[in-house]
Amino acid sequence: MLTLSSGRTQRRIPKLQPLLKNALSVNTSANGFWLAGLLNTGELFLWQKDGDCLKTIAAVAGVCAVVAVARESATKLFLFVSRDGKRILVASQSGTVFLWESNERRDLSSVPGTQ
Repeated sequence: MLTLSSGRTQRRIPKLQPLLKNALSVNTSANGFWLAGLLNTGELFLWQKDGDCLKTIAAVAGVCAVVAVARESATKLFLFVSRDGKRILVASQSGTVFLWESNERRDLSSVPGTQ
């Protein structure tokens, strides 16, 4: 069990522990199948609990700038992940929105490059 407000778990999940320490925002999909997080570096992570599969998404300049502003001003960034894990949305209180979408036809947990 993962407590979203604190990032703490009842059991240690080795792949997630270093990421949760550096997460600026964390949220689950509506069905609870995926956990997404936005790191202080602007990178995103996506973890599928049943398969213990972890994917990371490289930071882009626009997100890094929004993350820097959020950290300096202590404003919240909102993170949403779709039920299938193929879309992640990050929104700032100032109205900036970023959307990542996977074009992969297969289930993301079966895509190579999974840790």
